[in-house]
Amino acid sequence: MKTLISLILAISFYTTSAFACLHFSNTYQSRMQEGLQEIFMFHDGTNAHMVVSTHLESKKFPTEVAWVLPFPSLPKKYEEIKGIFFEEVKGLFPSVNVQKGFGEGLGKGRATGRGTGIKVHETVVLDSYQIQPIEILEEGSGNEFNVWLKKNKFNPMPLENQKYYLKKGAVFLAIRMNLNKPATENLISKPLHIVYESDKLSAPMKFTHDTREFDLDLYVFSKKELTKDLTKMYLKQNGSAAYENKRNTPFLDALLGKNKGFITRYSGHGLNKKGQLVKELTHDPEFIKSELF
Repeated sequence: MKTLISLILAISFYTTSAFACLHFSNTYQSRMQEGLQEIFMFHDGTNAHMVVSTHLESKKFPTEVAWVLPFPSLPKKYEEIKGIFFEEVKGLFPSVNVQKGFGEGLGKGRATGRGTGIKVHETVVLDSYQIQPIEILEEGSGNEFNVWLKKNKFNPMPLENQKYYLKKGAVFLAIRMNLNKPATENLISKPLHIVYESDKLSAPMKFTHDTREFDLDLYVFSKKELTKDLTKMYLKQNGSAAYENKRNTPFLDALLGKNKGFITRYSGHGLNKKGQLVKELTHDPEFIKSELF
């Protein structure tokens, strides 16, 4: 799912990335590739929960990257999970690779004001992230949102990519991530846990540029075993694992508490290649409460 306004005002950002709309400085001389996106979702009966992480590859990383994520409402909570969360989740399924994350550290930012069609909320500061929520006050405020993105050194998002999400009350999170002492080959962002009010779970897969292929692992926790077929959305159900708090998955247990149920994995490979264009989907992968409980 990171805005470092005060530190990066003099730097422009651009992107050809996939999910989450990756940005980095135009003074960055090397090449960075975004590969696997990981999302874990569950519903507590009132709120939707999403944990996000992304895998990056480069011979030399910049000191900071940023992205934008859409949500249907203003999130209630942001939390950086300081541990091997997705490694624990993947460990419930066969044939997984365990990789390491990266370090911490960010300064403080501030809100940048308000227009007539958007409201820029105060910056949320975590150890490795700064998050600035931009609330949509009017559905026709896509151009104003793009002006804010450009002014704050984010690459504007085509209006056709915004349209599905641009509803009154919706919120875009402008997120900056500090790569303090970054790795030299592979890097995995720290899992970011976001809680927001919604009557369903939804993965914002459509909010992406269509110029790059990417992979996605989507994990969904539910009280009953999921049977939903997402193959028409280019996602294959890739296993289901029974879950209960067994004390050998401490980060996952801390998130789910004493809940018991099932974790289902959906995987998509080569998204945005010919025949799997995300922009052609009519909606995001989603699960209503009756499917989860």
